[in-house]
Amino acid sequence: LIRPGPLESNQSDVYVNRKFGREDTVYTSPSLLPILENTQGVLVFQEQMMRICKELAGFSDVEAELARKACGKKLPEEMAKVKTMFMEGAAKTGVINEEQAQEIFGWIETSVRYSFNKSHGVGYGMTSYFCAYQKVHYPTEFYCSWLNFSHCKPEPKEEVYKLVQDAKLHGIDILPPDVQRGNVNFEITKERTVIFGLPYIRNVGQASVKTLKKVKDKLETWEGFFKSVPKIKRNVAESLVKSGACDCYKLSRNEMLKQLHIIYGYTHKDADNTNVTRPLSPKELGFFLDNIRENDGTPNSFKELLQTIIDTKVCVKKRIPVLEEKIEALEKLLQDTNKQKVIWEKIYLGLNLSCSAVDDIEIGEETSTCRDIFNALPKTKATLHAVVDKVRERLTSAKAKTPNRQYAYLSVSDNTGALDNLVCWPENYEKHKMSFQEGNVVTLSLYKDSWKDRTQLIVNKVELIG
Repeated sequence: LIRPGPLESNQSDVYVNRKFGREDTVYTSPSLLPILENTQGVLVFQEQMMRICKELAGFSDVEAELARKACGKKLPEEMAKVKTMFMEGAAKTGVINEEQAQEIFGWIETSVRYSFNKSHGVGYGMTSYFCAYQKVHYPTEFYCSWLNFSHCKPEPKEEVYKLVQDAKLHGIDILPPDVQRGNVNFEITKERTVIFGLPYIRNVGQASVKTLKKVKDKLETWEGFFKSVPKIKRNVAESLVKSGACDCYKLSRNEMLKQLHIIYGYTHKDADNTNVTRPLSPKELGFFLDNIRENDGTPNSFKELLQTIIDTKVCVKKRIPVLEEKIEALEKLLQDTNKQKVIWEKIYLGLNLSCSAVDDIEIGEETSTCRDIFNALPKTKATLHAVVDKVRERLTSAKAKTPNRQYAYLSVSDNTGALDNLVCWPENYEKHKMSFQEGNVVTLSLYKDSWKDRTQLIVNKVELIG
């Protein structure tokens, strides 16, 4: 009854007024009472229309189904045939007169715009109820289950993003993937958190996860993982590192990538030039992988091993400068930045899990988080440090006080979740438009307004941080 058809025809108002006794329920014919009594005399469901056709116009089950299909497909030619059958059938049964038959079939024609079958409504209603119950009483299981079905959606990455952000707002932590855990699906940990599923990482599919399970005993150390790269495939290994799945090895992601590139080679093409790091030769690589010692994961063993390749003349003489260059490159340990980790995680996971660009900002005591604002009552003022995720520009209507002026709806996030549909009205948007670039870190002064039983977050002030 809240679909466009009933709203436009005022059927929703009729239903409400009758239900609360503000309007009498009147039936065109007493024969309609048992059919429409449960819906306050309003024709809502296709099953009611079918029953009317059968009991008032003598339709068979097959004919009633044909009438339902004609309504569902909204075909004027078919509806004209159904009307002829209905009027002829009503004349034969004598349950209603011609005038009543015309009026009742007029309802049927009107209902074509919005009616659907009751079984459809019951199915959706029960599913909604069960999901709401699970979300309230078993939220961790609820989110974990829905995340595992995200691949069935038209846009899986967008589905994962929305579910993870909603889970965060409701206090459920979603952890980055872990290569040592080797989980095919999203899984619940002993600490009642949800860990990201490995196949949901970009470039990592079910086949790669099967390979990881085969070499699981070697994944306890970084050296063991490194030796397994030829089986895992290098692009998969790099995706695992960049997504945070290899953080369990207690090395920076940049350091792990550097070691992969130095030993296995690396080619990067961009608009300006092509950067190439030559790999070890097949003979050098074979010696290297056979002699890796599994220790504390520092690059010292890698440097020593490259030096051994030189000293024992595993390499040819002209390769010595190349190996010395690689040894020198291993000298300096590389560190990560939150900004770089956020970029990689958005590429390979669809969203950032381990950190946020906001983490680099010194946050005052009076600053709120996305979760705080989500749970705040209306009429609340708040200051928020957040990352701009999406900007959807709109124009005010021609009937507005200031017509055809640009404003925007924003989506922002921090480590506690994401907020959608923050509205920045024309006056503020024109001042701060350049600050609202996707990926920017901003400080927002917000007001949580309440309007027509809805809450709306209004942006009053913006300050660009980074």
